[in-house]
Amino acid sequence: MSSSISARMQELSLDSGDSVRPAATPQPHPAKSRLPEHRRPHFTSSVQVNPRPLPTPEECRAARKRCMYYGFYAGEMALQKMLIKCFPEQLSGRDPFDASLFLAGLGYVRDVTGRGDIGVHIAWVAQRNKDMVPSIGIEVGRPTFIVGLFPLEKEAYVNRLTQEMVDLLAEMFETKPTWWEIEDLTDL
Repeated sequence: MSSSISARMQELSLDSGDSVRPAATPQPHPAKSRLPEHRRPHFTSSVQVNPRPLPTPEECRAARKRCMYYGFYAGEMALQKMLIKCFPEQLSGRDPFDASLFLAGLGYVRDVTGRGDIGVHIAWVAQRNKDMVPSIGIEVGRPTFIVGLFPLEKEAYVNRLTQEMVDLLAEMFETKPTWWEIEDLTDL
């Protein structure tokens, strides 16, 4: 089944601006952001992120929980370090091991994107992840935290973030997003 999902997603046009969005999916509203105006990004493009290469059908079938997410590496205090980097005047000198920064970092990512469906999940580190993000210090086959932007599912894929938003997040995280095999979906 996951191979058919992957095949259908491969067929979707990444450049199509006329995607039909289901009415049940809430759309982000930048004006409702809790960020101060000087910190709120102004997105001008509606071109959706190109998350290719998609996981192969073999990778999808081999996934232990049959769940793949596109997102950013958040292990080794990456989420906390990102937040400190984005707010140096308020957070300079803060210890990245401060647990309150973990959830604050996730809240900031949600505010910047206007997407409450972005979450922190636990994923297995694969060789594809280490190739894409050389700074990962965890061994292949070990679990780590990720900031999951969207799963490899049709509705989520059709309603994915814009390229501009993902580029901003990549700048904030100082890394590129990639596909991750999920070990456990959290409530965060």
